[in-house]
Formats: sequence, C-alpha cells, structure tokens
Amino acid sequence: MLDLNQDVLEEGVSVTRKYIRVRAKYNYLLESTYSVSVEAIPTLDTTKEVEGAIQSGLQISPETLKFDDGAPIPPHILLGLVSLESQGIHCCQEKTIGFKGCKPDTAKTHCPDTILTSSWGSVGIMQVDNRPKAQADNAKRLQKLKDKGLCKPNEDIFDRDCNIWMGLEILKEKYAFAKSGHPNKEELRKICPPDQTFSSETFGYVNKNLYQMYSGYAGIDAALRGYNGWSCKVDEVFKPRCSRDCGGDAKCVNRCIEHTVFYVDILNKRAQDIKNKKLPTPVLFEFDLQKGEEEAP
Repeated sequence: MLDLNQDVLEEGVSVTRKYIRVRAKYNYLLESTYSVSVEAIPTLDTTKEVEGAIQSGLQISPETLKFDDGAPIPPHILLGLVSLESQGIHCCQEKTIGFKGCKPDTAKTHCPDTILTSSWGSVGIMQVDNRPKAQADNAKRLQKLKDKGLCKPNEDIFDRDCNIWMGLEILKEKYAFAKSGHPNKEELRKICPPDQTFSSETFGYVNKNLYQMYSGYAGIDAALRGYNGWSCKVDEVFKPRCSRDCGGDAKCVNRCIEHTVFYVDILNKRAQDIKNKKLPTPVLFEFDLQKGEEEAP
C-alpha cells in the first residue's frame, strides 16, 4: 500500500498540487477512480493571486514586474508568455508524458536528465535564444542579472529561475526598443516586406497584410512581438522551418505559421484565459524533481 505522509497531503493545498506532489514523490498513479467534490470557481479577478504565485516562487518584487519607464508588466501576460513558449516546462521530467524538444543535460547539473530545447535553439521555460549569434548578448544580460543578485554566481540560462529572469530582461529590452512602435521602418521592411500577406481560416483573415499588422504594435504588444521576432517572411523563413519541424504535414505547417504570425494575439488570448481561470496557471516556483518536494510554498 502507498504510504502518503502528511507533508504530501497537507490541508489547504489544491487538488492539482497534491497530485503533482504524489506523482513526483512516489512516481505512482492510483488505479482506482474516485469522485471529488469541487466547489464552483468564484468569478473574481485573479491578477493578485497570479502575481502572488510568481512572487512566492521567484521572490519578484512589484518593482521588478515593471518596465524601465514604470509601466507595469501584467502578471497574467508573463504567465501567458510562459504558457505559450514552454507550457511551463523547463526540465522535461516536469511533464509526466513524453515531450518533443527535449535535449540531454550532459552536465546533469541543471536538470536530472533533459532540458526543453527547441529545434530553433531556444532553451528552457522562457525559450531563451541560445544560438551562437545570441550568446554574446545573453552573456551581458546574465552578468547584469548576477550583479543585481537575481541570478546566482554559478547559474546561467539552463537554470530554471535564472532562465525566467533572463526572459524578463529580454522582454524589458524589447519594450524599451519598440514601446512606441518599431522605431526603424526601413529595417522593419527588410524583415517584414510591405506586401507580405497571409490567410488564416482559424483567425478569419483573407490576405491579411502582416506589415501593417506589425507596424501597428506598440507598448507591451510590441514587446511581445519583439520577443518572438519581427520577421513576417512566410515563404522564405516560416514555411521551411515549420516544414522541418512538422515533417511536411500540411496542417501542422499551417498551424506553426499561424502561431508565429499571430503570436501576439494568441498570447494575449491565452493570458486572459489564465487570468479568468479558463486555462491552468503555469507553475513558476522551483520544483526539485530529485527530492519530489517544492522549494517554495
């Protein structure tokens, strides 16, 4: 018989978190089915709850969840970003089933086995670009975060919490660059041609002009667009990459392109659904899979 001790099933802990603790601590699933009474979810604004979840795990102060000009970073936007980029996964063992995009952690110092790594070279929960051309900028960001005491001296983007700080730092940079819209229209036209269009049944667009859409982004939407990239070259860039990732499957390729082109719209929708509890909140606190215990409440 499975011995479930009190620290795993303590009172005041959600059913979902109890499941995570049982699954991680004992690697065991109950074979019987049980009925659980669940009260109706209250229709309340959950922003403070979400913000508390972030702060309890990473000890993020309200001042940190702001851009450099003082504009707030809404917590549900941060959670939407995490959800869309990685589903809240950093170490692949955090998911109980196989997950495409897991690469071995050869040093075994960051994850017990594998780290979430995209085919495009992005790493971890915030999918930080780790391609050679990005590594010099990442080194500067990492030193800045260490100087502030946000990343520990021995940490880098392969460490979960430091990866989140890095993602926040990149988001702040993208906001500072384009909060009033992309500042260099000539540069934007090079990576997003003015005649580039895309049709989507999912979003109800026929020959949607992507340059006009990208040019209209400002504020946090521009920061999100910058986080994913300002290119809108469907045929030249997106189709080859998506075809490679999808093995040529046409539906998968189209969905992949949609998620890149309409990244901002999808993220904002997902963030709102998280805020309104229509989607689960990504777990941002540190989770030690080797011990099977949370390091933060």
